Amino acid sequence: MVSAVEAKYEARLTEMKRNISVLEKERHDSETDWSKKLREKVKELEDLKRLLGSATSLRENEETMVASLKAELGTVQKTNLSLQREVEELPILKERIQELQVRKWLLTPYNMET
Repeated sequence: MVSAVEAKYEARLTEMKRNISVLEKERHDSETDWSKKLREKVKELEDLKRLLGSATSLRENEETMVASLKAELGTVQKTNLSLQREVEELPILKERIQELQVRKWLLTPYNMET
């Protein structure tokens, strides 16, 4: 009778060991799978960080360029205003030149046309 009980418990113990072995294999497979998924997510996160860094750098460059272009636009607008003023003065200057030419002609003795 003891041997039958021992055999019964040995069989149960063997079954439990087999179940433990299966569970350990499943746990190992699960850990391997989770580890792989975690590495993929970490890589994905690093890629996103790099992309964000790139986008931030690009935005900073664009903001610098915009500021530079605004400054250049201000300079060009000032130059344009100055040139417009000079253009507005041209008819007056032309008239003065003509007056001076007439005076010179009148003041030149013995004005003779040939």
